[in-house]
Amino acid sequence: GISSAERAHGPAVQHDISVPPARMPDFIDQASATLEDRFEGTRAVAFGHLGDGNVHFHLRAPAGATGGEWEEHEGKAISAAVHDLVTQWGGSISAEHGIGQMKRAELARLSSPARIAALRAIKTAFDPQGLFNPGRLAEVA
Repeated sequence: GISSAERAHGPAVQHDISVPPARMPDFIDQASATLEDRFEGTRAVAFGHLGDGNVHFHLRAPAGATGGEWEEHEGKAISAAVHDLVTQWGGSISAEHGIGQMKRAELARLSSPARIAALRAIKTAFDPQGLFNPGRLAEVA
């Protein structure tokens, strides 16, 4: 019910991230404080999967923010800040949902060319004919 309750309170920029499980409590405390300070009036909400290192980490909009507008205006900066913190903490910008199309640019921004090459090699090994999500990883810089 957390997702439903959160939606009732207004817009949020949502992230499905992971950090090492032993670091999860400190990450949530410190990242929440950092982001709430940087993006005035926001509130961090973290829930789900904490024991295995995955967490839904959302930054709720300030009171009175208009849904759609606020995410469009603040969303990219918030997501970049969250992803930067996750990377600094030794985590991943994706958890159980994978990179998907929305995080391709962030994957390219935060990954070395060697990592992207390794990801392409793994995909080719499992999907040599390129049938699954054709062209998606090829579009990452």
